[in-house]
Amino acid sequence: MVIFGAGASYDSLVDISVGYPDKDLRPPLANQLFGRRGVFEAAVQEYGECRPIIPQLRQLTQDTNLEKVLEALRAEGEYDDQRHVQLHAVRYYLRNVIEVCSNLWPAETRGVTNYSNLLDRIRNWCVRSREPVAFVTFNYDTMLEAACSDVYGFVPTNIHSYISRDDFQVFKPHGSINWVRAVAGNVGMLETANQSQIAHALIRQGKKLDLLPGQHLVSSGDPGILEGHYTYPAIALPVETKNEFEFPDAHLKKLRDVIPEVTRVLIIGWRGTEEHFLKLWLESGPPAVNRMWLESGGWRGNRKVLVVSGSPTEAQQVTARLGVPLQGQFVNAPGGFSWLVTSGASELHKLLAD
Repeated sequence: MVIFGAGASYDSLVDISVGYPDKDLRPPLANQLFGRRGVFEAAVQEYGECRPIIPQLRQLTQDTNLEKVLEALRAEGEYDDQRHVQLHAVRYYLRNVIEVCSNLWPAETRGVTNYSNLLDRIRNWCVRSREPVAFVTFNYDTMLEAACSDVYGFVPTNIHSYISRDDFQVFKPHGSINWVRAVAGNVGMLETANQSQIAHALIRQGKKLDLLPGQHLVSSGDPGILEGHYTYPAIALPVETKNEFEFPDAHLKKLRDVIPEVTRVLIIGWRGTEEHFLKLWLESGPPAVNRMWLESGGWRGNRKVLVVSGSPTEAQQVTARLGVPLQGQFVNAPGGFSWLVTSGASELHKLLAD
């Protein structure tokens, strides 16, 4: 299993590693999502319903982060209906800015990415070992899917196709910029409403917005209407507790089945703070044949893990949350994803070795 966090997309391009001057189109880390960038300002202008809370999302202190601030705002929605309006607008904002970065940032290296490089090495290992791989990304962007297209010739055609193959599956527990939810009812809009008018009408619904179960893939941008229903971004807010997933129940079931079979774990740019996923991981447990080792924790020792993180402390925190002890000596990876596919290639080889 390969788990990708925001740090993976931030450091996704060959020759543009950690420490390289940030550009407007670089996929942001969580605390950078509302930064003063030209491409982001256009989204702020478009989704003005969230402008009153933008200062709180930008002026983050040392003892807080974006997730905590959004968590507090969401909690205020228990008694303040306007908070629901603002957070609907935040979802549209996030989809907008991540879509721009996802589509245009890879052009910096003509589409050559660390994602593709890594996936090709893993594909080769899968062919040799006859083992499948599960990719789990908590990012909304589609850079992983682009790499799957380059390496496997895979382009998702519907929401089920992400988990339909035997050699690999792609899981996006927090949703995706090209996924939508269907809205129940017509919320009083005219049939001639355009995409922007539809979006703002749904945002203004606030707490009254009623979404139908399930997510849907849209292949070429959200048209605002799908099969007779208005659509809404299928992305989870980046809040601290993240108490629910934003992907299909069938994906959740498949992921629950996959976790016990995982023997190798590669973690790139992920802090391990998604409580819902951690709970799922720990509850899914080891394969049935190893359950006798559960009490002693021996089964966890069978899982090899490599964490691409900024420090040994961060890596140890992530593995502790997963209940997987760090194997051997941690190798500091100040270069992040770029380090892994260059200087850290030997560490990846050790992870994949029998």
